[in-house]
Amino acid sequence: MELENIVYQNQDNMGGIPLLIYYFQHEDVEVFPKMTDFQSITSFSDAALLDGLPTMKSGKFLHEIQITDGQGMLSAIRQGEIGGISKRVELDFQLDGISKKAAGFDRIANNARFGFIIPDLDQGHFYGVGCRKFFPASLTAEGNLGTGEGREGKKGGQYKFKSDAPTLEIFDVTDADVEGLLSASS
Repeated sequence: MELENIVYQNQDNMGGIPLLIYYFQHEDVEVFPKMTDFQSITSFSDAALLDGLPTMKSGKFLHEIQITDGQGMLSAIRQGEIGGISKRVELDFQLDGISKKAAGFDRIANNARFGFIIPDLDQGHFYGVGCRKFFPASLTAEGNLGTGEGREGKKGGQYKFKSDAPTLEIFDVTDADVEGLLSASS
């Protein structure tokens, strides 16, 4: 692969993640997307691109999570030493309030294997965390679900999921493609 120029020509560069993100459990996936084989990469863009969305098992769907506005972040963090550097991808978000569903999610998330699909705010593609078979996103011990402290406190949950994936995953798909994996029961 030849090296390329990297030039960002877009004025839109909003940080954070949107209010609505999507998730699934690994056990509900029939076929996981794959990243381009390293020997087949012909451009930088190929290096992070997944070959499509997960194919869900019959009767299984993506589900939506509405997170707290301005309280979400996605990071690809380098780890290791020179000659052995890898990445850890982390998704942090906060949920407002303590509903029965939020408390149930908090319980089910312990030791579960998830995949998350996150719309980019201004580039028209989607990011993936834990969307490949051997790189699930798992809840870390950081964060909590609680009432907040005092009257100025805020009820809700703080979550951090991590995946030991080699890079941030990117889906080159449309909103309609993602919405096609949702169910009315989401």
